[in-house]
Amino acid sequence: MFGTSWWLAGALGAGAAWLATSLAHRRRARALEAAISDRLHANDARVARFLSMISHELRTPLSSVLAFAEFLEDGLGGPLTKDQGAYVNRIQVATAQMQRLVDDLLDYHRVSQGRFQLACRPLNYCELVKGVVAQARPAFKTKEQRLELILPHHLAPVYGDPERLAQVLLNLLSNASRYTPHGASVRVEVAREGVEIATRVIDNGPGISAEAQAQLFEPFFQAQGGATSRQSGLGLGLAIAQGLMLAHHGELSVESAPGKGTVFTARMPLAAAGFTLPLERAALTQPLELPPSMQLSEA
Repeated sequence: MFGTSWWLAGALGAGAAWLATSLAHRRRARALEAAISDRLHANDARVARFLSMISHELRTPLSSVLAFAEFLEDGLGGPLTKDQGAYVNRIQVATAQMQRLVDDLLDYHRVSQGRFQLACRPLNYCELVKGVVAQARPAFKTKEQRLELILPHHLAPVYGDPERLAQVLLNLLSNASRYTPHGASVRVEVAREGVEIATRVIDNGPGISAEAQAQLFEPFFQAQGGATSRQSGLGLGLAIAQGLMLAHHGELSVESAPGKGTVFTARMPLAAAGFTLPLERAALTQPLELPPSMQLSEA
């Protein structure tokens, strides 16, 4: 009897110790979870403040600069000499570039937070691509580059947001032109592959290493080396493009090797009866987090 009581007391003591340890672990886990949640919310708040600052402190003066540049270009302030006209053009180009950087930040934040709405409808995708290519041709001509377009004879309608699909293709064409040598060519191919439509942008630039490809669609990533070291921007264009393709139930992929050019492929499903495209926050795997050089202080 005494032995049984001793064994029972020991078992109860061990059980109580195990329970206390388990509860302590749970409390620590909950505290850690709460700390992580607080940190994420704090980061979201910092990003929101940063974007608010951009919206109010940058967009308004940039719009004013661009408006006055157009005022001068139209000769409303008097006739311009050839050199003065060139200076005004430089102001317009630089201001437009700054506006694109601001738009990229705002677009990516909206997409990553699930605050981005697509205006989807059935559309003639080939006509959309033709329009985008025509819009991009002047930039290619300045570098004496050839922009080739290959389209299928017939293609079923695509269900999507024409403005955002055009944004994806313009981003890919801009990258291709930037890294393709003067006098070289870039090719755009559109083809039906099963129940999907594939759009390929093919260049013969310096190519992208396997290590860089693994991070290519991450926000703020900019590959280094070769022509990529001269690139401008924040490194958000491809991250936004990938998010928009995922929101269309598609994806953006890349095939490349150093010295062998690059092929970007945008895939998405063809339109089907009753097919809708709700934008899910899960479409983007990585929310916007400012790099160290852009972090805001708590002061």
